[in-house]
Amino acid sequence: MTQSLLTIVASPALEETLADWMLARDDIPGFTSIRVDGHNTDTLQMSLTEQVRGRRHQVMYQAHLDTAHVEAILDDLHSDFSGARIHYWLTPIIRSGNLTSAPPAGELPDS
Repeated sequence: MTQSLLTIVASPALEETLADWMLARDDIPGFTSIRVDGHNTDTLQMSLTEQVRGRRHQVMYQAHLDTAHVEAILDDLHSDFSGARIHYWLTPIIRSGNLTSAPPAGELPDS
């Protein structure tokens, strides 16, 4: 099974709504949410305070997913939050595990 890490960054105003949306989905078995500061050169969307500070408060969600479900999740995210200025990226997961289990057998694949 191929796995991916979906990272979503959104405004704190969407924090509860987006968390509830993710919790309600059967194809997202769990996720992590983190309060972060976003830095970019697009100051048109920033308040005066954010422009002075040079950063904008954001909330980042990360979900470890079966890659087969990602397109449906992104389609629904786009449909349900269209215009919300949500940014995302998708990263392949080479290996994952739980450190309380036995060490993984074998080596990492060649680059």
